[in-house]
Amino acid sequence: MKKLYALLIILVVIYLGINLLPLGFNSQTSTNALDEATVAIGESSFEKISNFTDNKINDTFVSLVDEKTNMVINVSEIDSSQNITDIVDNAYYNVGYTSNQTINQSGVPAYFMYNEGVYAYDADIYFNKDGKNYLIRGVEIPYENSDYFIDTCKAIIDSLKANSSN
Repeated sequence: MKKLYALLIILVVIYLGINLLPLGFNSQTSTNALDEATVAIGESSFEKISNFTDNKINDTFVSLVDEKTNMVINVSEIDSSQNITDIVDNAYYNVGYTSNQTINQSGVPAYFMYNEGVYAYDADIYFNKDGKNYLIRGVEIPYENSDYFIDTCKAIIDSLKANSSN
């Protein structure tokens, strides 16, 4: 009888360890923690950005809002059937940006296109990562918040990856 009680206690301890520990062996807990740490966009996701609240507009469009600075950054997965340089060339000639630059962000060519104003600017950042085309857009970015905006965009580009289920 003592062996049965001992076995019962061991089973209860194992059950509690698996189901009540925050990082236990329960795969549902691990999946939920991962979902809370990422933002899904199209067939990809990127790490949540501190200070920003994400609002999913549709499957391929997410709006990130930092209420402290009133900064809004829109991230979208765009048509991947076209070459990203063709998309950038068409946008450059059709929108009439005031300036542009291309940077290599951790091995990913990113095309920064700007419409500059007196106190703020709009930015469109086009890039292709893992065979998918993306656009990050910022509107009315005050020049004093420029580094914050650019660093946030770089963090999105760096952490963006295709979902493992694809």
